[in-house]
Amino acid sequence: MCLDLSGKDITSLAFGETSVLVEYLTGAREVTILPEGLKTLNCYNNKLTTLEGLPEGLKILDCSYNQLTTLEGLPEGLKILDCSYNQLTTLEGLPEGLKTLNCYNNRLTSLEGLPEGLETLRCSNNQLTTLEGLPEGLKVLNCLNNRLTTLEGLPEGLKRLDCSYNRLTSLEGLPNDLEVLNCHNNNISTLESLPLKLNGLYCHDNPLEHIDLSPPLKTFLFPSCFDRIDRHYDFYRNKWIGLKKCHMKMLVLLAKRGISLGSLEILNRELTNHLKLLFRNWRLN
Repeated sequence: MCLDLSGKDITSLAFGETSVLVEYLTGAREVTILPEGLKTLNCYNNKLTTLEGLPEGLKILDCSYNQLTTLEGLPEGLKILDCSYNQLTTLEGLPEGLKTLNCYNNRLTSLEGLPEGLETLRCSNNQLTTLEGLPEGLKVLNCLNNRLTTLEGLPEGLKRLDCSYNRLTSLEGLPNDLEVLNCHNNNISTLESLPLKLNGLYCHDNPLEHIDLSPPLKTFLFPSCFDRIDRHYDFYRNKWIGLKKCHMKMLVLLAKRGISLGSLEILNRELTNHLKLLFRNWRLN
């Protein structure tokens, strides 16, 4: 059973003597208590300050865009929780069986209290300075726009990471099984010793000075320096040179590493078309 209580100016889920008009598939109905068989509850965009009154069998809860300062009262069987856009400063009170957590746009300064079985975490737009406290089974982490200066604490089994818009100066601490990395808009100057399983890298808007793309990346988003049509990066000499001087070298290197221009995401459209033309001519010759 799914119930939508979004945008009704509700201040509590324990309605008491009051009632709330709810739109069911069979029509509108006044309710004074949440039904015990409820599995999915959408109560976003209200004025909730507490989660008391939730049924024990609830599996999915969206309580974003409220005024919550605590997560106490969550049922133990909850699997998916979206508590974004609240006033949370702590994650204490999360059920042990939780698998997916969206807690972005809060006031979090630490990740303590995360359950060990968590697999997906989106905690962007907070005040985090460390990633300590991440569970070992985490597969997906979105921690963009925080105050991170290091990636220490990442679990070894992590597959996808978005750590863009932070204060990182290096990528030390990346797990070996990482497949997709988004690290744009940081202060990273060197890209080297990347995980061997990495097949997607988005690193634009960094002050890159040295690049060593040893894995055969399938997707590589060029740095913002490539927006300038007159300069390009020489992968052999590890420095920026005139675009015309490095066309062929770069294309040969990309081809050897199994990267097709069709899969590349290049910021400058004029440059994209120019490189594709050169690539086609090079293959014909």
